[in-house]
Amino acid sequence: MGYRLLIVDTSGTEAFDDTRRFYAKNSYATEAKIRGFWADGDDKIIFAKRLR
Repeated sequence: MGYRLLIVDTSGTEAFDDTRRFYAKNSYATEAKIRGFWADGDDKIIFAKRLR
């Protein structure tokens, strides 16, 4: 049986600390960090979660 993969991305700034904590608490894994994606000093953080 296959699975589904949920992908979410968010900002790496302090304003999104609660958002990143939410995803981490809900079993999302940090898959990638793209430095300066949104702006200088604002990284793109990509989370993923597999669903069965």
